[in-house]
This record gives sequence, C-alpha cells and structure tokens, in this order.
Amino acid sequence: MIRRWLSLLNAGIFGLSTMSVLNGDFVGSDLPVAVHFDHAIANGIEALGWLIVFTLYTSRYAFWAGRLGLFLVGMWLWDMATTLPLQMPLPPLQNVWGPLALALQLYTIWPLLGCKETK
Repeated sequence: MIRRWLSLLNAGIFGLSTMSVLNGDFVGSDLPVAVHFDHAIANGIEALGWLIVFTLYTSRYAFWAGRLGLFLVGMWLWDMATTLPLQMPLPPLQNVWGPLALALQLYTIWPLLGCKETK
C-alpha cells in the first residue's frame, strides 16, 4: 500500500505550493499577478483532491478515487504545460521532473483504475 501514501505526498506538495503562492513567492515571476490567487485555488483543489484519493484508496469507493486521481493528473499536466515556458521560482529542469511527477502520480493511482464500481 505504498502507492496510497504517495497520494498523501502529492497532497502535501500541492498544499505547500498553495501556501507558497499565497505567501507571495511568485511575485516578480513571469506568472501574471492577476492569476496568483487563481493558481493558489487550483493548487488547493489538487491538494484536497489528493487527500480525498488517499482517504478513499482502500474504501469501497476506490473506483471513484482512481477517477479523481486521473482528473488530478490532468490538472497537473495542464499546470505544468502552461507554466513550463515561464520564469518562476521553481527548481531547475521542470521539463525533467514534471513528467517524472506525472509518471509517479499515474503509478500511484494505477491499481485504482482497474477497480470495479460498487453498488
């Protein structure tokens, strides 16, 4: 069940990212000031979503946890693709670790994607 704990790791990472944006760490970056709050909301949704995936991972709602996880992977893909060309306070080589993060997220939810919906 290590994969389940990876979803909690994702929740923490996106939660910290939310706090970073709200604390003004992205002021002066290429991310337009007008979207800072929206970006914080999106990261907060991702943090909450991964927390829900963690909670539902071993429940009878694992089917829905997998689908939510897939949606969250898509959110991260969109976030990564739209911010990749920007100069922001991110670790270098986002074009390397971003896809690795996507692969890790897919690895996390892979067992859930084979679950059957329960009635």
